[in-house]
Amino acid sequence: MTMNEDEIRCLLALATAGDDSALGQLLEQYRPLLTRMTQQQLPNDLQPRVGNSDAVQVSCLSAIRSIKNFDGNDPAEFIAWLTKLHHDNLQDIRRDHIDRDKRSTRRETSGSNLVFRDERQQTGSAWTIQREDRQAVLDALDALPENQAQVIRMRHMDGMKLKEIAEVVDRSPAAVAGLLKRGLKTLREHFDGTNSSKTQ
Repeated sequence: MTMNEDEIRCLLALATAGDDSALGQLLEQYRPLLTRMTQQQLPNDLQPRVGNSDAVQVSCLSAIRSIKNFDGNDPAEFIAWLTKLHHDNLQDIRRDHIDRDKRSTRRETSGSNLVFRDERQQTGSAWTIQREDRQAVLDALDALPENQAQVIRMRHMDGMKLKEIAEVVDRSPAAVAGLLKRGLKTLREHFDGTNSSKTQ
């Protein structure tokens, strides 16, 4: 049931005074909002692994633990506080799964070829590292500055879009593109040099 502003304001006053029941009613009131945020901000391929309801529940529990830190008394302030908390939790969920997938990728010794798209061209040209050189690619990534290696993994191993990467690393899409360009340039130079030495 949708509440009016006066009802929400009353519940908010009770919740900030320590009434757990009032806080529970408030969180139920805004659960649909948090669910929509989850559907919009969590990648489609990650949602089945996490579960929208589970992600919302994490934020509800965080709100229960953190309500003592909320010092507002207006419904709009509470919504802003709650959605910021949920946004941060979604970012943490994404990072956790990216890190988990990254560790899994590093453990692989075989699998599909790695293909790095040339960000400067729109023709889809690419250069490929054969599967027997997979570990060499991972080692080369580890030698890059961490911010460059991170965005390359997100873009070319996790298949994330520039905008999605920018949200995770808290940079602009242009800054992410710059990191990708510099990192891929270094990788190209590394493998071009390696291939040249093999043919000599």
